[in-house]
Amino acid sequence: MDDAKIYNTKDNHFNIEDIYKRSRVGAPEDELETLEMQALALDIFKTGVSPCHRLSPTGWLPQGEHKTKIQVLSQLVDFAFANVPMYSEIYRSVGYELGSIRSEADFKSLPVLTRSILNRWNDDDRLSLGRKAIDTYFVGTSGSSGKSLKVFYDQNAAIVETLESFKQYASYINESLSADRWIYNIHMSRGWLSSLLGAYRTFTLNEVPPLDALIEHFAKIRPVFLCALPSHLWELSPIGDLSRFGIRAISTNSEQSSRVERSKLSEIFGVPVLDEYSSVELGVIAYECSAGHYHVNEEGLHIELLDVDDSGFGKVVATDFRSWVMPLIRYDQGDLASWDKSVGVCSCTKAGNRFSEIRGRADDYFLREDGSKVSSATLLNIVDTLFTGPASTLKEFRLVQEAPREIRFEFVVVSGEELAASSKSQLVESLLINIEPTIKVEFIQRTKLSETPSYKRKKVIRAFA
Repeated sequence: MDDAKIYNTKDNHFNIEDIYKRSRVGAPEDELETLEMQALALDIFKTGVSPCHRLSPTGWLPQGEHKTKIQVLSQLVDFAFANVPMYSEIYRSVGYELGSIRSEADFKSLPVLTRSILNRWNDDDRLSLGRKAIDTYFVGTSGSSGKSLKVFYDQNAAIVETLESFKQYASYINESLSADRWIYNIHMSRGWLSSLLGAYRTFTLNEVPPLDALIEHFAKIRPVFLCALPSHLWELSPIGDLSRFGIRAISTNSEQSSRVERSKLSEIFGVPVLDEYSSVELGVIAYECSAGHYHVNEEGLHIELLDVDDSGFGKVVATDFRSWVMPLIRYDQGDLASWDKSVGVCSCTKAGNRFSEIRGRADDYFLREDGSKVSSATLLNIVDTLFTGPASTLKEFRLVQEAPREIRFEFVVVSGEELAASSKSQLVESLLINIEPTIKVEFIQRTKLSETPSYKRKKVIRAFA
């Protein structure tokens, strides 16, 4: 990023030393951002045209407006088949020919791809239009659920994701974003664009600073949104009401959190705390509204739920409309979700498909001896109901299932405090009811929880296959 030309959001530290130090750390997105990208994004945002139609390469999407979903999917598949070596070979092996997608059934006959399948191919063979990986920008998945996957982008795809996030934030407050209001981000990464020529600015800190410094900075910069990990929000909880600084909503992502936890955080901060369901591969997949539903990002993705079980949960499989550099068609995200079957527009006034619940990665569950599963959402709700809140002595926890009847509860408490014996008893009772009446629960107090393969907190772990 050329700091001599681009409006430098990092300069808005107001000479607060702890803010200055934590804002100077480079973000991965700095390598991609240019003044030309910002100008183009601002022009598209003002005109209201579809970013995908404006920015995608010729042949990726069908020409003209009011195309059906099948027409769009058919075009994407033909583009990948003709221009991506991996898809050419995979689809040819199942007898695919150009123009074969004429119905939903035709589309659903295509193979479902996973991270492990993609990793069997050379990087160059996964890219379109003869691109070479050495010349193409990429980000890597964390590898917390297996080998890391390189996901390749171009500047136009980054612009599309930026403008999608603006729509997401506007939906949180049910009005358009104001060009002069800040988005405040506490995370190791940020959105692709730090501003649009000095408008719609994002200020990023790589970690939580001392709270007195943050309070001073909030008061001066007066952001409209705060984006932060759930674990960071608990560090911020002593601040209390954030609406006094102009903040109207908080968005969380990357880490496991329950509705119970987000509800309690909302009570502390005095503003809605809403979850974002996203991934490195697919960007924003869905985001939570004030009614507690997850609205699918249908402008960016086509979502299917496959192998739906009796409780309504199926595997999240996505086709990405912004992935023209490295097409992702019928990609198994590795997560479980269920559709909201309510008819009509959501009470938040947003239309379209929505999830009633997201259970995270398909392997984030405990197993009973009969082979049935207990979802991570259920387990998180059990613990958060008992321990989450400003008066709780619990700082961190992790539930580990070592064997079908062996559970370990690792925890860290506030210095000088203990975990109440009554709360421990209630937790054991809830786990006995929800898992097995014969399980053994071991409590282990630690000074710090061990790191997981990703920097994200992982609160539910099954240690056996």
